[in-house]
Amino acid sequence: GRLAERRRPAHGPAVGARFVGKNRKGLARWSTTCTVVDCTSPSSFAFDVTSGPIKVARWGYTFRDQGDGTTLVTERFEDHRKAWAAKLTGIILRTPDRAAHNRAGMEATLNKLAVAASAAS
Repeated sequence: GRLAERRRPAHGPAVGARFVGKNRKGLARWSTTCTVVDCTSPSSFAFDVTSGPIKVARWGYTFRDQGDGTTLVTERFEDHRKAWAAKLTGIILRTPDRAAHNRAGMEATLNKLAVAASAAS
């Protein structure tokens, strides 16, 4: 699971805005620093994730109006860790298949987004 808290006051998403990502897997808990790198309303949003000085990943979302009152949302993940760091993290967190783990998390996130969007309309 992942939660986020803004790091500095902001009046909305903007490139350069930072927030703290709160992560957990089983009993393990850790925080990351996230920096918005793309905020092109209404079509895209992306942020880089760092842990201390280490660039971990980039997460991004694109939003495409389907012309029928619906929006297609695509979530993407780019792993920026060194191969040895990715392997070590997989061992520590007991997540040997990071792609499958992220895919399941993405599906859960997108399903929650769909439910929230349906409730708001």
